[in-house]
Amino acid sequence: MCQWQQVSKRFLSMMWNMGINRRLSVHIFSVMAGITVPVLFVLIALGGVGCDGDDNGGSGAGYWATEVLVPFGHRPLPSPDSRWIAFGGTGDSVGIWVLDRNNNEVIRLTDDTYPHRWDYRWMIDSQGLVFGGAGESGTATAGVWQVTCPGGTVTQLWQFGGDPDPAPSGEAVCFAGLSSASEESGIWVVGVVTPQIYRLQEEGINPRYSPMGYFISYLLPTGYEGPELRVMTSEGANDQLLADNILSHEWVDNETLICEAVGLFAVDIVKVEDLLSPQINTLVEGGSQVALFELGDLIVFQKEENARNIGLCVTTSAGGGNKEITQSGAYPQFLVINTAPEASHVVFEDTGGIIIGSASGGTSTNSLSMNP
Repeated sequence: MCQWQQVSKRFLSMMWNMGINRRLSVHIFSVMAGITVPVLFVLIALGGVGCDGDDNGGSGAGYWATEVLVPFGHRPLPSPDSRWIAFGGTGDSVGIWVLDRNNNEVIRLTDDTYPHRWDYRWMIDSQGLVFGGAGESGTATAGVWQVTCPGGTVTQLWQFGGDPDPAPSGEAVCFAGLSSASEESGIWVVGVVTPQIYRLQEEGINPRYSPMGYFISYLLPTGYEGPELRVMTSEGANDQLLADNILSHEWVDNETLICEAVGLFAVDIVKVEDLLSPQINTLVEGGSQVALFELGDLIVFQKEENARNIGLCVTTSAGGGNKEITQSGAYPQFLVINTAPEASHVVFEDTGGIIIGSASGGTSTNSLSMNP
């Protein structure tokens, strides 16, 4: 690695660990390095800024139609069975909400009693979500919680911790946290039916189960460097390093992860393959907030240029070309249409609330794909 890359990575990682937004960190670095940040707003309005286009040419912007599903909210997250879309509310609407796609009813699951609205994850049976408590350690709303859907019954799974992720079996939840009783930190697992807790690692954040539940990946902050991506068995054994400078991670299959990584001048999207001998390949230079299409090999992400969001794009998990969805928006997720799974949609947040984008709703009747 050249000295310039080392300097840029160290700077971005330092900013991230100081709690500075990673896009702002990239912008700060660009300015310090003497790189001009273009005025993108006029270009976006004129349609002059978009993704790279696919191998067949063109950005494909005309092939996507958008519609407002809910006029408020952020971070939409479809349930595994695609019936529900969970999202967070703010202000007077703070809490976790769901949209029932069977009848378009909007239901509030939690309110300002449990105002957390960030790290919620669906249970595998789509009958509820787990989330981290918004309160400080030792307070009534601290810990890891479960809420039923659509009933809204809230149950505390454990007294501390956050960023929970349910096991594929539905029998356990892993999370990160600091024990308010013993002052022990790390990665933990708690049973859903029988509330027994085990500590798997003494340090770490952001744990994620592999699709079959055999492994748990997690991030290990390392000071000035970006966090390490590590993996272990679901019992906490055979812990090993997979990659450096990783900001987020999601499993594709039991041997592959898609991650956000600290790149040269931006956050990049990379693929980490083969747990025994990790191979790292860059899929997108300048991208974040990646989500996977479980029925195929597509990923959707927020495209970035000079630390600015310039729209949402779709590409393949093998890389090699992007197709534009919109020129704004954030936190995209694929939404499978059960009656026609090949014609899936993308939901995301924007200034108008929770939006759905359709690949078959514009001038093209083709299903979601890299081709027009």
